[in-house]
Amino acid sequence: MNSKIIQEIAYLKNNYKNNTNIYEIEYLNLDEKYFLDTLQKIIKSGNKNVKIIDDKEYIHNGMILNIDMNGNMICNNRKMLKYKYIDNVKINLYNDRVINVDNFPGSNNYNDLYKQKRMIFNINNIDLILTIKTRKNPNPKPKKEEDKTITSYEIRIKMNSSINEKDLEVFTKYL
Repeated sequence: MNSKIIQEIAYLKNNYKNNTNIYEIEYLNLDEKYFLDTLQKIIKSGNKNVKIIDDKEYIHNGMILNIDMNGNMICNNRKMLKYKYIDNVKINLYNDRVINVDNFPGSNNYNDLYKQKRMIFNINNIDLILTIKTRKNPNPKPKKEEDKTITSYEIRIKMNSSINEKDLEVFTKYL
C-alpha cells in the first residue's frame, strides 16, 4: 500500500505544480492500541527530534486557530485542492497559509473545538504527527461520566511539495 501512496503523491505533484502545496497522508479509523504501538516503535527507533505541543484547536470554514498553553495564537487558512482515499488512508493536497488572528470569527462561531496533544517527529523535513484529540460529546445527556468527552487518535505524515516523495519510505517501518 505504501507504494500506492507514493505513486499517488508523484501523480499529484506532476498535475499540481506549486512549491507551496502541502501533502498530508492521514491514517483513518485508528484505535488506541494501534496508536500506542506506533508510538512505541518510533520511541524504540531512537528518534530524538520530537516536539510536543499541547493546545486547543478551533475550526471554522477552512480556518484553523491554534491556541497553546501560553496563550500564543496562530491562525491558518487551509484551502483543499484535492483528496483521495486509498484503503484506510486519505491523501490530502492543500495550500496552507498563516493569516491574521483577527480574521477568525468570535469565540462562539466555530464548527469544532478540540483539546489536543501533538507529538511531531521530523525526519528529512517530513513531519510524522501523532495527535490525541478530545472534545465534548455533542450528545446533551451522556449516560456515563467517561462518555462526556470523545477521544480520537490521529496519525498523519505531512510534507511540503519540494520534498521528494520517495523519502516517505522512512516511515514505512513505523506504520
